[in-house]
Amino acid sequence: MDGLWWTVSPREERPKYATMFEINSIASALMNTLPLLGGHAAALALLVKRGGMTQHGALSVMALDQLGEGLAKVTIFVVVAVSAPIPDWMRVGIAQPALESRRY
Repeated sequence: MDGLWWTVSPREERPKYATMFEINSIASALMNTLPLLGGHAAALALLVKRGGMTQHGALSVMALDQLGEGLAKVTIFVVVAVSAPIPDWMRVGIAQPALESRRY
């Protein structure tokens, strides 16, 4: 994930890879420990304070990270729905949200 964050961060604000690895490691631990998006807020603070990014740059990194996670979840959902041996009536119910997500 630190490679993704490093890649999607604005070029002119991009910290060193080792710094981004450190930020991402701490942020990942906090995201899995703190409730109510506390880890995500801490990740923004880390990107700004330790990474030297602007608030806008840090927000863009987090937004692209969340977009990537959402697309990955929908993709996994669709692959499992198509490949799992489930009744047809359930397959139709699973396909509907997947098709709806493509509109956005």
